[in-house]
Amino acid sequence: MAVPGLRVLRRRLDPRAYAKLIDRGFSRISRVIVHPKYRGIGVGTMLVRETLKLAGTPYVEALAVMARYNPFFEKAGMKRIEYRPRSEELVGRALR
Repeated sequence: MAVPGLRVLRRRLDPRAYAKLIDRGFSRISRVIVHPKYRGIGVGTMLVRETLKLAGTPYVEALAVMARYNPFFEKAGMKRIEYRPRSEELVGRALR
């Protein structure tokens, strides 16, 4: 998130206060569950799309383990960003 003066605030605030400040600009979708009878007809995409309209924040994040197999977040207009835990990155470097 690009906010003027954010680096200055980061230096002046303790880590928890800084995290709370950043967190105010984000909403989260934690789970989208569709009954098996209604899967595959766009219900998940529609639910996410409507939720994005109601979020009330400039950024919405969704952590989805199964997203590569069922990309309804992307179909609803969200952008996929790959996330690798730091520990995996360090193990990968050590094995090279």
